[in-house]
Formats: sequence, C-alpha cells, structure tokens
Amino acid sequence: MTTQTGNSPTGYEWVVRGLWVLLLFAIPITSFPPIGDRLGDDVAVSPLSMLPLAILVVVWLIPWLLRGGRIAFLGWPLLLFAIWALSTSAVAWFQPLDPTKGQTVASRELRAVLTLGVGLAFYFTASSIPRSEKALRWALIGLYLGGIATLIWSSVQADYVVRGLNNVPQRLNQVHRWFSIRDLQRDRVSGFAFEPSWLGDQLVVLYLPLWLGAVLRRTSLLPWRRGWLLFETPLLVWSIWILLLTRSRLSLLAFLLMAALVAIVLLWKLIGRIESRLTAGRWRSGAGVVALRAGMLAGVMVALVVIGLSLLRRGAEVDWRMRRAIRLPTEFAAIQQEYPYATTYEVANRLAFAERLVYWRAGLEGFMAQPLLGVGLGNAGFLFEQGVPAYGYGLVEIRGFLKPSNPNFPNPKNLWVRLAAETGLPGLASYMVWILMTGLVGYGLSRQAGIAGWVGLAGGLSLVGQLVEGFSLDSFTLPQVWIMNGLVAAAALIALKTAARRPTVVLPNRRRGDASGNAPDPVGRLP
Repeated sequence: MTTQTGNSPTGYEWVVRGLWVLLLFAIPITSFPPIGDRLGDDVAVSPLSMLPLAILVVVWLIPWLLRGGRIAFLGWPLLLFAIWALSTSAVAWFQPLDPTKGQTVASRELRAVLTLGVGLAFYFTASSIPRSEKALRWALIGLYLGGIATLIWSSVQADYVVRGLNNVPQRLNQVHRWFSIRDLQRDRVSGFAFEPSWLGDQLVVLYLPLWLGAVLRRTSLLPWRRGWLLFETPLLVWSIWILLLTRSRLSLLAFLLMAALVAIVLLWKLIGRIESRLTAGRWRSGAGVVALRAGMLAGVMVALVVIGLSLLRRGAEVDWRMRRAIRLPTEFAAIQQEYPYATTYEVANRLAFAERLVYWRAGLEGFMAQPLLGVGLGNAGFLFEQGVPAYGYGLVEIRGFLKPSNPNFPNPKNLWVRLAAETGLPGLASYMVWILMTGLVGYGLSRQAGIAGWVGLAGGLSLVGQLVEGFSLDSFTLPQVWIMNGLVAAAALIALKTAARRPTVVLPNRRRGDASGNAPDPVGRLP
C-alpha cells in the first residue's frame, strides 16, 4: 500500500496500515481463547491475527484484486498447489473413506479447505500490501513489536523454568489464559503460543532470520549502529536464549543448521579475501588454493562438530532426552538384538520420538494408497488406524489415540507427510517448488541494498527453518511461514521496480569507434 509522492496517507490507508501492523503484532498468539472457543475443543490453532486478516481481506485484498492488482510471480506455484489440492479433494469424494471418530470426508475437507484459504489470505495480503521500502519498514515495525512482546513474556516464564520450580505460579497461568487455551509448562517456555514447539517455530522461521539477517548486513530498523552492535544484536542473543528454553529439538536443529550455513558462507568469503592477498605463485594456482580451501573448510566442520557436541552435553544436564541420546551408541547393539524388526522405532522410543514416527508412518498410508492424487485435503486420518505399525500398539499415546472414546481426529503431525498423503506427488512437488523458489529468490535479493535486500536475506535463512519445522507442524493456519514468504515476494517486486527506475549509463565503445573514434555503447546501470 503506497500513496502518491508528496501526498500524506488518506484515512482509508491509515486504517489498512493499522490493521496490517496489528496482524503482524498478533502473530505470536496462536490459540486465542475467544476464537478457539467458537471453533471447537479439538481446534488448537486459532491465531489472533485471523481477526485483522479477515477485515483486511474485505477492505483491502478483494478490492485490490478487483482493481486489477497483480499477484507476485512467486505466488504462482502456490496457486498451482492450491488448485491441485482442491482438485484432489473433489476426487476424494469417490474414494472409499469410511467415517472415523464422527468425521466424514465432507467435514474434514471443509475444515482443511478453510484453513488453506486462511493461509493463502495471509500470504497474498503480505505480498500485496508492501509496495515500497517504506511500507516494508512498517511491516518490520509490526513484527518487531510482536517479537519483543513474546520475548518479554517468555522471559517471565524463564524465571520459574530456570529456577526449576515444581509448579507454574497460578497467577502466571491466569494471565497466560488471556492469550492461550492451554496452561504453561513448568520446564519449558512457550511465549504466547499453544506449546513450546510452536514458539520455537516462530523463532526459527520468522524472528531469528530477521534479526540474524540484520546483524549480518549491519542494517537496522533504527538509525543507530556501531559496527556489529546494533538494535538487533541483543534481540538476536535474547531470542537464542529463549529458543534454548523452549527445548524444542527440531527448532534447535533448524537454528544450528542455519548457523552452520552462515558460517560456511562467511568462511567462503574469507577464503576469497585471503586468496586475493596472497602473492606467491604456488598459492595463486593449483594445489595451493585447493589445500587452502580444503583446510579451512575442514577446520570449520571440526569446529561445528565440537560446538554441537558441547551443546549436546550442556543440554544433557537439563534434558533427559539428550542424556539418552549420549548413551545411545553404547546401547545400540543390544537394541538391535532385542528388536531386530523394529530397531528404528525402539531407538526413537528411547529418544521420546517413537510416537512421531508412528504418526508419520500411519500418515503415509494415504500416499501409498494414492501416490499421484492423494486422498484429498484433511483426509489422511481416515487411513490412520490401518497404517499404524505393530510397534505402535505398544505405545501408550497411540493406544489412547485409537480408543473409540477419544474424539481427536488423527493427523500425520508432519507437513511433508501430510502433503504427500493428501495431495500426492504433484501437490508435494508444487508446494516444495514454492518455498524453494522463495528461499532462493530471497538469497538472491540479499545482494540488494536497503530493506528489500534485508528481507530477502531473512527469507533465505528462513528456508532452513521451514524445511526442518515441516517435520513437526502440519497446520496451514499458523501465519509465520505465509507472512515471511509473502514479505519476500513483496521485496522482490520492490527490488524489480527500483531497478527499472535506474537510469542507464552510456559510455564510449573503445572497440568499435566512429569517425571520431568513440561510439556510444550502453554497458549497464548505476548501482
């Protein structure tokens, strides 16, 4: 949303801007009780940001599309995914899917299509409203306010987690219930989110990439900075500390991979600088350069392994799952002998991960039944029971889930398994193309100046978090992925428009001269 040059925003534009900032501020609140109470007891995902989103769709997105607004080019693979998903869902009406736990194909597909619609609305709102770097700055203001608020509330929770209290103070639970349908956990922080892993997802997909990108580019939302020390530096350190206290293993893995990727890229640039300063011929060519690169890369890999092991040992002091992970190599032979046909499940069980593997395996039943079309959005749970492996019936959580008295409808708890099972290979491929294109375009944007380049770098870093977190969450309603990818699409359009406005430079052509010896030749654009 932009105004004409020299004109102040109209009242309508201020309303849209205010709703947009409110939407971004509200992202950390994932299970807002007034919304959750109306959606039903079995609905955990009820983000507060849906309320300003609904108004924005009516007052901004639909009118903008009717006026001829053009969808960002990065959104086309997502549209193809949505069209394919709706098509496979229509075909699913003709598949033999028996009602399960009071749910039918119609009820499951209606809910799934609505949640996908919410996700699409988040994305196309985020990709259409920012049309200038000033508008991107307003988006960052909203994200910063929400991120700082969740860090403050998480730090309040960190007090009793660090002190190891047996119970959460009742007053804190009462306050938390204003924002969530679930109580706090005594040994993990969850911010405003439904559970700690959801807070971890918010951090590694949205906030950490933004703040890490700002530090790497030495670009800040505020004008003050001193080298690497800028407003985002303490936010980055603060959010890493909170991420550790979520004790979300996949989120921690995502951040470690993100940090490793950054370290390798920085190392590669350092090697290039060292090479440029070396004057000896033996380093300028052949084995010298190869040895230099190989040695420095090996050093970094060793350092990353040492850091990873140190973090594992440190985590073992506070997390019993990590203590088991350290003991596992010495126990593996005995496990393999005792469980020759279920070694993987038993290893996962000792790491408190077996239930997830069972959910994933059961979710893949739909993919094996219909690898091309899938079984339709929301329908993977109808084949859940027949996909549970024998080992799963020995797990308390799985047995409880399979009881007829349990009203919860099963789901794969894995986005990639869900997409494969419900939309088949074409659906999974089109969705993967969308996020990979967004991440790669974001990385390409990182070379641009200004906020657009900063948002692009954040989008490239966020790709790591999205790929890893897809193994934990499978909801279309959580806004952080849609918002981040939508902002990258908007930043790409802003960068293209900026490049189109740059004047070309005409320089003399020294290879082909005219009678005077110099002929004009356009060779590029001003940076």
